[in-house]
Amino acid sequence: MGESTSVTNGFSQSRMDQKINVYIWDMDETLILLKSLLNGTYAEAFNGLKNIQEGVEIGKMWEKHILALCDDHFFYEQIENCNKPSLDALSQYDDGRNLSDYNFNQDGFGPPYDDSNNRKLAYRHRFIAHRYKQVCKHILFVEEVFVLLILSCFKFYL
Repeated sequence: MGESTSVTNGFSQSRMDQKINVYIWDMDETLILLKSLLNGTYAEAFNGLKNIQEGVEIGKMWEKHILALCDDHFFYEQIENCNKPSLDALSQYDDGRNLSDYNFNQDGFGPPYDDSNNRKLAYRHRFIAHRYKQVCKHILFVEEVFVLLILSCFKFYL
């Protein structure tokens, strides 16, 4: 009467046969490489085969791109001094306001961090979480952009 599939550990066999891509971005290694470019130790490890200053310039360019991405999409400059353990840390201040037309650059966010500013920070945290979830849905595109950024920085250096 219907198609029969075996079930193992809660997954149907047909589901287990599907290819699943898992993307892992090792931020530690990325930051170590960035630091080694900025301080010249990457080039030094090649005993004169790499130009130290060129590596430092690539590191500065990479750092500039990372900071611009963080600022443009995740309010880095606005919230860098607001250390909270997670994006949900201020959820009690979030009133659920629709943020589709909210102007984050004109809301007067900043010290002192009273209830009003905690609400504005909670809005930013919710927006960041939403944006992150959107990006995760399109991880292949993000990976391609990241790889292109890395390749453009290193194409003549490595």
